[in-house]
Amino acid sequence: MARGMVIGGASIGLSALLAALLLTTVPAERRGVEPSPDPVPQKTPVKAPVENPHPRAVILPPPPRTAAPPPRPPLQPKEKPEVAATEIKPLEPTQPRTAKRQPPPSPIPIKPTKPVPVKIETRPAQTTKPTPASRPATDVKAVAAQGRVLLHLLEHGQGPAIELAWPGNADQRARLYHKFRDCFGMQVALARHGGELFIAGSPRGQSWQPNRDRYSGFARQPSGRLVAAERDDLHAIARRHGLPRDIPAMRIFPRRVDARLLGGLDQLLAGGYGKAASIRARYQLSGGRIIVRDIQVDGRAVPGMFDLGNRCGRV
Repeated sequence: MARGMVIGGASIGLSALLAALLLTTVPAERRGVEPSPDPVPQKTPVKAPVENPHPRAVILPPPPRTAAPPPRPPLQPKEKPEVAATEIKPLEPTQPRTAKRQPPPSPIPIKPTKPVPVKIETRPAQTTKPTPASRPATDVKAVAAQGRVLLHLLEHGQGPAIELAWPGNADQRARLYHKFRDCFGMQVALARHGGELFIAGSPRGQSWQPNRDRYSGFARQPSGRLVAAERDDLHAIARRHGLPRDIPAMRIFPRRVDARLLGGLDQLLAGGYGKAASIRARYQLSGGRIIVRDIQVDGRAVPGMFDLGNRCGRV
């Protein structure tokens, strides 16, 4: 009797020990115990960047590179179809035919006629005097081509520091903003930390990646008091993407506009663009045309001015 109790107690002890081992090896989800949730990371407040009192240029980072497609296999030359050889027989000689000679025609007498006088009217050629403001189209294309080369160098950190001031008059600034936005394709954006850009046309909460084949990487950060239309556009962008209104704003131009700008500076400086460390200029709206004037190179005034164009969508 005592031996049976001892054996029974030993089996109960082994069962308890086995149950304890199973409890330690079975995960908490299978034992019915809810795992503790991961700690929620606390958001750190982001300090709003302090606006730079002086206008400055910002070079946007280059877009991510895409993997090159695999090379195509070389084309196999097509086999030429076999052409059956044809037997060529020599032609049999033929007897030459003798043509009958025809008698020459009798001459026909020609009566002389009196010459008829012909009047020829001559008109003086119309000449057009070239206007001093007109330039051949080849010059504009050459300036734009040189500007695209300078823009590529500027985007890669090679070139002078460029500052472009807007007119001091509020009405002139408002007209210039509408001209750049509506006719020249300028985009205004809000720049969040990390280089993310947000515009009014992008989906909510999604940053905008400018197409580098269309837009320039030479962005401008405005300073001072903005015009009412630009403030409204920036506030609409902030509401759409849930951004604070005090983050930096950016003005991004199409490549053709900046190419015309840099090419015009290079043409006006006559080769001094590459030697300059800093260039300052001012926009002016005159008769619907945007003029670049008051140019200074390394603090020295340079005479002359040039225009960026007049028509909407064209430079």
